[in-house]
Amino acid sequence: MRPAECGLGQCQGEHSESVSASRKLIFGYHDAIDRGQATSALEVVDELAEFDMRGEKFIGRAAIGEFLARREAKKNRHTVHTLVHESVIDATATWATLAHRLLANARAETGNYVVERALNVTHQVSHTTAGWRITQRTSQPLHPTAVTGATASASPTEGTTKMTEEPVRSVSPAAVPLQMAELVLKTARFEEMFAWYSHLLGRGPFYERTPDPDAPPRPAGMPERAVDVRLAFFEIHDNGHPHSQILGLFGIGSLADVAPAGPGLHHFQFGVGSLGELINQYERMSAIGATPHRTANHGQATSFYFRDPDGNIIEFSCSNFPTAAQEREFMASPGFAANPSGLELDAAAFAARFHAGEPVEQLLSIDVPGGAPA
Repeated sequence: MRPAECGLGQCQGEHSESVSASRKLIFGYHDAIDRGQATSALEVVDELAEFDMRGEKFIGRAAIGEFLARREAKKNRHTVHTLVHESVIDATATWATLAHRLLANARAETGNYVVERALNVTHQVSHTTAGWRITQRTSQPLHPTAVTGATASASPTEGTTKMTEEPVRSVSPAAVPLQMAELVLKTARFEEMFAWYSHLLGRGPFYERTPDPDAPPRPAGMPERAVDVRLAFFEIHDNGHPHSQILGLFGIGSLADVAPAGPGLHHFQFGVGSLGELINQYERMSAIGATPHRTANHGQATSFYFRDPDGNIIEFSCSNFPTAAQEREFMASPGFAANPSGLELDAAAFAARFHAGEPVEQLLSIDVPGGAPA
């Protein structure tokens, strides 16, 4: 690995110690890869680091280590990484963000080294409890419009540049089965939201974390990472690994004055297994003073709608039919097409009818008396 010279004064300044420490780790990381000891580069990587390598994102030292292990296993691949055009984006006494132009040179069969990739890379290095560590690495192709499947290689003897074709991976056009696995809400009212959702779910989070108060700020325009925020993850449902459903909260103080009615999330739904469970959840929320702002029989389902402390709309819903086929059949009917909202209900009166023993079939009928078109 060839380090760049920093001759324009960009590497000096008030926080030259953090910049020097950062440069040492960045150069050491790439040098280990060039020496065929990629996994030893993990020594300078933070436990919660986020890396972008070859267009893939890796979160955490373990995931980064797996990538580097695959890289190290390629014994016939020899590289020299050259970092040039260094620029210090920002720095304090405890962290620094450096940008470089990275030229990845690979040895060809002829023994010559040719430029395989040219990237703009940014590294963020922070002083943690374990010492100086790389906490983030991002990269962007220097020429993102380059021809897919081709690599530029230069011959020192000919002084020319040619394109050599590489095999392109085939991807099946068929969609893979998906499920909603995680929903993360960001909030300036973390403690209120934490208490509200703990009550809603009947349990606290399985994981929570408070960030290091001395952690460096996020670069402008970059989304928040888990390591940057006060966070909590709640399990909603576990259908066997990896098919779990998770609700996350990210505490972000800068959102205090943001109106919840802006573009983005409209509402999300928690499904329950029966009308009895739906009434039970309604009464459970009433215990903390939460009342639905809307209750409706949509025809295919019956729902209670609440607002959390941030104003997000949370729907609790049960199906009105015993099978999915019957539910879909109703949704294909002219009546549903004419009025997919269904009938508005009075939540307290509806619950009272349930407790009075009114048949469930009558309660869930779209023709229930006393209902008003939505």
